[in-house]
Amino acid sequence: APRASQFAVLGRLAHEVGWKYRDVTEALEEKRKEKAKSRYNKKRKMMVRKNRENAPKSLREDAQIRGRVQSQAGRTPRDLGVGFQNADRGGKVLPFPLIISFFASFFSPFL
Repeated sequence: APRASQFAVLGRLAHEVGWKYRDVTEALEEKRKEKAKSRYNKKRKMMVRKNRENAPKSLREDAQIRGRVQSQAGRTPRDLGVGFQNADRGGKVLPFPLIISFFASFFSPFL
């Protein structure tokens, strides 16, 4: 972080020479920052909604598929009912490698 002496802060300098409104300007600045943050968040939400509405149908379908895959992330092939039996391990279902489980979760409605 830069040292404070490298910069001249107008509010501090004015306060040092007798200006009496430092607290007022700090309070107003905080209010301004809060309003700006709420305006930014509102605009951001509006732009996201607008982009979703104007997106081509194929992109919307891709987003739905991604959401479905992400909702199933972390699920094992056993949870999906996918796997194979191994007599050496007492008939337990052995999971496929991770990449196959990803595709299995993606295609689970078709299995």
